[in-house]
Amino acid sequence: MGIRETINRNSAISTAVMICMVVVAVVVIGLELRGNNGKPPTKNFYTTDDGKTWFVDSADKLAPFDHDGATAVRCYVFQGKDGKFAGLLEKYSDGDRDHLATMAQEKRPFDTPVLIKKPGEKDWTKTGVDQEAMILMRMSGPNGSDVERIMP
Repeated sequence: MGIRETINRNSAISTAVMICMVVVAVVVIGLELRGNNGKPPTKNFYTTDDGKTWFVDSADKLAPFDHDGATAVRCYVFQGKDGKFAGLLEKYSDGDRDHLATMAQEKRPFDTPVLIKKPGEKDWTKTGVDQEAMILMRMSGPNGSDVERIMP
């Protein structure tokens, strides 16, 4: 008997197994993004020059924000075999950022789309947090090598 026939005969069990796999995947992605042994980060990397350089500041900052007269956005930094590099930049639209600032003051949770781009790209792309997580998980070095995300 083939796999397809087994799945068709046991559709309830197959569905339960698939749901469990999806839940485990979501938990793993969530833990990976949170870092710090499941605790939210207190610091993030930011950049004012499209990822050429980066600095550390409070994770409470909602990008874009003013940093010494320049516009700062969040920067995800990775370590590959050729060294450290900025792999992805992130910011909120002005309207979303203002809305999030209000929600943060009220201590309300939020799941607002972000704008992302790779350093050197011109246009920002609006994406959901789950889609951004998948992009971060699939990140590779400039030459296609494996990388590890660095936390400040």
